[in-house]
Amino acid sequence: FETKIYLGIFKNRHRKRYASCMQSVKIYKKIKIFWDIDGTLLQTHGAAAVPFANAVSKFAGQEVQIERKKLSGFTDYEIAQYLLKSINIETPFNEITQILNEYSHLLASSLQDSKTQVIGEIRKTLIMLHESPNIELAIGTGNCLNGALIKLGHVDLLQYFDKNNLFCSTEKDWNRHLVIGNAKT
Repeated sequence: FETKIYLGIFKNRHRKRYASCMQSVKIYKKIKIFWDIDGTLLQTHGAAAVPFANAVSKFAGQEVQIERKKLSGFTDYEIAQYLLKSINIETPFNEITQILNEYSHLLASSLQDSKTQVIGEIRKTLIMLHESPNIELAIGTGNCLNGALIKLGHVDLLQYFDKNNLFCSTEKDWNRHLVIGNAKT
């Protein structure tokens, strides 16, 4: 509170100097804005569910079905783990990574055949924010990295995100809380 009062007095008495100081502050202070992918940046209309179920089914040797609404908010690792447990298969994360690699191979063609699209005015918003010198755009998602790259690339949004600002589910960061924790560091 005292700082705000002081800055207010300083601002009124020394407008030019204050403006100059604030411009230099803007250069150094960056704000990182995190975006999720599915339902925030783009809508796949379920195009990812079929290749995901196919990859898990191929691994398990039996068919599995994805209940999209029930699994909303889960990471890809959690979804694969849940589907495998539903057919009584316990699987270590390194094998789930293999399943997700297969899923990623199948995902690109599924997206081509779908009505996947950028939501609303997201592209205009990303362009504006990307051009701002004190804004960093980041992804915080439950998608595995390959899935995230394929989805963002498919709708031409990948260009707005630095590769070091993609926080996705991994063997180590397999749930939402771990992904968020990794993004905070």
